[in-house]
Amino acid sequence: MNTAENECDCIFCKEELPIELTKTLISEVFNNNAVIFAGAGISTENKNVLNYSFYEDIASKCDSKEKNLSFPELMEIYTQKPNGRIKLLSDFKDRIRYIRSFPELYRIATKFHCELATLPHIDTIITTNWDTFFEEKCSCTPFVMSEDLAFWESSGRKVLKIHGSINNYGSIIATTSDYDKCKDILTSGLIGSVLKTIIATKTIIYVGYSFRDDDLDYIFKFIQDEMRNLNRTSFFVTPHETPKEFLNKYGMIHICTDGTYFISELKKHAWRNKILFPDSIYEIGNRLLSEMRIEHKRLHEHYNCYDNPEVILCSSYQDGVIHALERMQSLRSTGEYSDQYKINGVFNSYDSIRKEKLKQKRYEDVAYIDGYQNALGFILLIGNGNFKRPFPKYYIYGIKHDIINFSDYKKIAPKIHEYYKGVYSRIKRLIREHTKYGSKVEFHHRPIL
Repeated sequence: MNTAENECDCIFCKEELPIELTKTLISEVFNNNAVIFAGAGISTENKNVLNYSFYEDIASKCDSKEKNLSFPELMEIYTQKPNGRIKLLSDFKDRIRYIRSFPELYRIATKFHCELATLPHIDTIITTNWDTFFEEKCSCTPFVMSEDLAFWESSGRKVLKIHGSINNYGSIIATTSDYDKCKDILTSGLIGSVLKTIIATKTIIYVGYSFRDDDLDYIFKFIQDEMRNLNRTSFFVTPHETPKEFLNKYGMIHICTDGTYFISELKKHAWRNKILFPDSIYEIGNRLLSEMRIEHKRLHEHYNCYDNPEVILCSSYQDGVIHALERMQSLRSTGEYSDQYKINGVFNSYDSIRKEKLKQKRYEDVAYIDGYQNALGFILLIGNGNFKRPFPKYYIYGIKHDIINFSDYKKIAPKIHEYYKGVYSRIKRLIREHTKYGSKVEFHHRPIL
């Protein structure tokens, strides 16, 4: 699949080079068999975040006159100063704090993570980065220490942090002596066993590295030693030229483009083939959510459930819509609502629940489920570009046509008794259950699992 060439030449777009996604790569990703191996280039060391690297920052504070030191060599020299290791970790923490203090910098530093979040088919990430951006933006469970691995199979999306986490100072791998200890751990420890299993059974996609990267050179030597050159073909994503000798040496295929753009192209392929919804569903869903909250408030400003008990069903319906849309927003970082098959399954699962509630004459639950399913149906339709009519924001049990807005509801409200025969006894019981005598409060329905 070839993409059109990017005409924009700004610093953010000029590295979004056209690529071809092979059938093998597509198959591995969408069969949940691909793993991202992420370096600092997609995070805090992205050159578009700050105009100086962490290496350059430490070098400016270091007394060493030696040049061309590797990253761990420089860190080793710096940590030999009085309280050097504490200062090193504080310096990195300050770098993170500074990036967070400017939303624009934070957006750039987490751009890759946000793009990856809505690709649920990649649920395992390995990183040498110390920051917590994968945890924050992709809902990843971090695995840093060997004892964490007891929860590996039950954790959902996960990130294996082989060089530690800034949330656990003792785990940080920075200096040459740290790297030596880390190599021993990876060679004989439990984390190393998990890493080797992943490398042996999954397709690895390296993003955020250059072929000159100290981390990468160290990791590849470890992989070669441990796998005895039997490791699977992997992919190396970078917009920069990479020597063929380097690629051949480590059995890699070069994908010459920006890492974030690469993920977006995978998602476009999935959208065209009805595997994923486009990310626009979240923005459209959020607009509808804001509108529904306004309409819910308007309903209770004009009617109260003590004097007009029938509004309980309309309120329950609106709650169903609101809860479905809120849940979609809250789970965006997991990518769950981007998965067409999963949302179809959830939509259909409510059919049997609705039938059961109808038998029990729990009409407020039926109304809630109708709202929840309508919201899911809305997501399914807009995700495929098929939703053309206004969304029904109001509800009267028994009416087959859509009630779009408050004006439509007011017109039908005087005749509501014709539709609610046999329903009022249940609604009046709800009034007694949810309100004190004479009180006039809003009715809110709890989510139905």
